[in-house]
Amino acid sequence: MRMFEFKKKPKRLGKWFLACCVLMLSSVFLPFGMEEAQALPTSETEEESALKLVASTSFIGELCEALVGDDAHIKVLMPRGLNPHSYQPTPRDLAAIEDADLVFINGLGLEHQLGLPSGGKVISISESINALTADHDEHNEHNGHDEHDEHDGHDEHDEHDEHDEHDEHDEHNGHDEHDGHGGHGGLNPHLWFSPKNMMAGIETIRASLSDIKPARDEVYRAREKEYLQRLSLLDTQVREIIVNLDEGSRRFVTDHPFLDYYARDYGFEIVGYIVNSFSDQAEPSAREISKLVNLLREEDIRAIFISDSSGKVMKSLAETVVAESGGNIRIVELPVGSLAPIGKRGSDYFDFIIYNTELIVESLSGE
Repeated sequence: MRMFEFKKKPKRLGKWFLACCVLMLSSVFLPFGMEEAQALPTSETEEESALKLVASTSFIGELCEALVGDDAHIKVLMPRGLNPHSYQPTPRDLAAIEDADLVFINGLGLEHQLGLPSGGKVISISESINALTADHDEHNEHNGHDEHDEHDGHDEHDEHDEHDEHDEHDEHNGHDEHDGHGGHGGLNPHLWFSPKNMMAGIETIRASLSDIKPARDEVYRAREKEYLQRLSLLDTQVREIIVNLDEGSRRFVTDHPFLDYYARDYGFEIVGYIVNSFSDQAEPSAREISKLVNLLREEDIRAIFISDSSGKVMKSLAETVVAESGGNIRIVELPVGSLAPIGKRGSDYFDFIIYNTELIVESLSGE
């Protein structure tokens, strides 16, 4: 009986001892658990306060990233390597737009697939840019942005801090349904081939960010100034690369009007297009092809530049035109619609422009 009682006591002692251990361990680790629990709301608050931005193109995405750094979540709709003229939004893209604080688009019809209304949180970077028409005329009056040669101060752009006064630009913001994608009219959406256009674009983005996050205005302006200086240097570098091309060599044909802003800024002449539409997805008529062939027979043209993402049909058309003209004309593919994948030439905007310039000069100089 005593042996039985002796056996029962250790069992009671074991339960008591186990309970004590649990209490001791809890007292040791509880503070750490409490600290973690207290830290979570701060982390969640920071996460919630981060801006949610949508950029339609990789070019606009880079402008946004240059301004906000890690202070925002940026969703780029058209991934690197994609032809923007063939882009179709996914349900996830549409959800990101709905959830975003600001949506930055190119405008001028490039994002016509989205059917976005102008105004509100949808900001078109083309609203302050001199857009080219199909006839290469400047469409609006914004001083050509030549004043950006000096970027030490941007007080003159304070009018961007309030977007209500941009009502007069509605004709630019509302082109998504028709400009340049249904025929030969409208405004040219290939703004990114001009560093000067990108200067105006980043100013528009900065102003919109400052409106929604005024406490970060000073930071945004400092980053804007740095990026503008880099764009100004890029413009100088392009001019240095092309300086040895004589005037007669600065003439070429493109598959569609994607180099028009570049030609305007740097003194090139585009004598014709395979497809005279702002989208390389359009198809030329037999009459247009015949007209281009006759032009190539009469003119001393060294190169036809086509988009590297325009597809086999466009490349075949270019080969046909060259063959029928009988000329010694190079067909050169250029990166056009987006930044290249990371690790390849043209993966950031600055190398994108320099790489294109190097290919153009090499093709036109006969090197």
